[in-house]
Amino acid sequence: MSPRRRPRPSDLKQLRAELDAKYVRVARWNGLSSGDLVRVRGERGARFVFRCHVTNRANDARWVELDELAAAGTSDDGGHRVVRRQRALPEERVVALARPRRSRAASMGEQGRFDLRIEELSAPHG
Repeated sequence: MSPRRRPRPSDLKQLRAELDAKYVRVARWNGLSSGDLVRVRGERGARFVFRCHVTNRANDARWVELDELAAAGTSDDGGHRVVRRQRALPEERVVALARPRRSRAASMGEQGRFDLRIEELSAPHG
């Protein structure tokens, strides 16, 4: 059995062009922007972050790509780790969460966004 060869950059560019021609990914959909927290019908206790809405041009199939945020035990420094697992779900199961109320001092760009860094999540809770 011969070793598997690495794809050439030209092959990867061609594959990417074919995928771009077949799928349309949009970062804003139905009042959501990439990074917004959403709820999924039929899923309890999980947190999801909207990534994009995808349409297959060939058959007009549509779905939503999300990141599921799941706790994965503790890190070496005693904090909690969060793992992002990518999911693709039918668009009718995704519901926007109500945006949290913020003080007027909070900038408009922060409202309803989930942009925590790993360092913040790793801090011990006390």
